[in-house]
Amino acid sequence: MDPSTVDYAPLTARPSPAEADAVRREALAGAFGKKTATEVRGAAGNRRIAVGLVGGFLTLIFVIVTIVHGAQGGDIGDWLAGLFCTGIVVLGFGSLYVLFVLKDHRGWRRSAQLIAFAQANEFDVQPAATPRSRPGALRPRSNPQYQSLSDLVEWDQDGRPVEVATCYRSFGKNSSFTVRYLGVRLDIDLPRVSFDCGRSIYPQGDPHFGTDVLADDPTLPSRHRPRLICRPGTGRVAREFFTDALIGVLTNESHPANAEVVDGWFLAYYRSRDILDPALWRRMIETAALVATITAEFHNRQPGSAPADPV
Repeated sequence: MDPSTVDYAPLTARPSPAEADAVRREALAGAFGKKTATEVRGAAGNRRIAVGLVGGFLTLIFVIVTIVHGAQGGDIGDWLAGLFCTGIVVLGFGSLYVLFVLKDHRGWRRSAQLIAFAQANEFDVQPAATPRSRPGALRPRSNPQYQSLSDLVEWDQDGRPVEVATCYRSFGKNSSFTVRYLGVRLDIDLPRVSFDCGRSIYPQGDPHFGTDVLADDPTLPSRHRPRLICRPGTGRVAREFFTDALIGVLTNESHPANAEVVDGWFLAYYRSRDILDPALWRRMIETAALVATITAEFHNRQPGSAPADPV
């Protein structure tokens, strides 16, 4: 795929409520995967259960008050006052339900924009997806209490699978992990490499498993200085993969990213999690195309073309 041909217009084209609802119905029918359909069905079921419970509870209260009031011989004025108060409570709960539905519809308008963008460019998309096992910083160090994968978009970049998604994990009270990431599947054997763009972005590379091969590079800025961490003897290979062009897109001022090469994957982690940001999408797609080009060059040189070095 040529990044210059990507259509970003759907990311900023606001769909109508009817269009968003049509997309939601498609999702419910399974057009965007089983997980998305399950999420939509569950949300609708939860709303119906909540309304049924609240409505039933209020009705029960009204019936009890009416019976008690009648047994005590209250006059019609007191009864009407009780009815009025009950009506106010019902109206309040009804308003909360309407606000909840409107919020859900706004969420689906954003999902509809993402889906329109994916369809315009022949990408696969799943607003909700089954969590996947990925290496590096995406691999949990302990079992999460809850995890999700959302806004997953996939495409083929010069024969290499690419995915962009938001990964969320919760490990208990006051402990959670959320990141928007780009993943490119590599078909070459590369040593582990960790790139830190020099900004406050989480996750960051582990500085302890190797050395920084960019430490003595005079061409790099002193402010927000990036680091390229790799094990001894693999510095040349790491630097050949993380070219000046790749380091340039990862240290971009508007959307910098940390990255790593680990277990056959190139993974980049972004600070912004806005699924409709055209600038972020342009940066991720350009990065994926560049990684695919670099990978193809490595593939053409293998085997035996990337020897260990003393760095």
